[in-house]
Amino acid sequence: MSKFMCAAIVVAAIVGWETAIAQEHPLPSKTIPDSLNLIWKSLEQDFTALAEAMPEKQWSFRPTQGAFANVRTFEQVKHVAYANKAWAKQIMGEKPPERCDLGGPNSAKTKAEILAYLRDSFRRMDEAIVSTNANNLLQPVGGP
Repeated sequence: MSKFMCAAIVVAAIVGWETAIAQEHPLPSKTIPDSLNLIWKSLEQDFTALAEAMPEKQWSFRPTQGAFANVRTFEQVKHVAYANKAWAKQIMGEKPPERCDLGGPNSAKTKAEILAYLRDSFRRMDEAIVSTNANNLLQPVGGP
């Protein structure tokens, strides 16, 4: 068999394989929320799983020596939850609440309370992402 014939068979096999794969896994629609969720959903799952995995008694752990001696405790999760809610409000044209540096106005203190706050913050971001479109994507805080 000639080299040309072998190459033609290989190309045909690759094209056929790619076509079969494309039919099995169609490309998602290309809306703004779809594009945002491409990364957001993975981040949401990973961050929530990380927060859930840390035992509650370790949430206040802080290294006392070395390069990491000044890091925040695992309660930093509350700050992430607040940031999610603040971004969601901004995306939806609302003014974010005050006190970002303190984790927002939520009084959550225990692991269970902070995890509930975190899950709710991701739910709010999910709602904000779904509402995103070309008309509201670049509006300033507080609406048009």
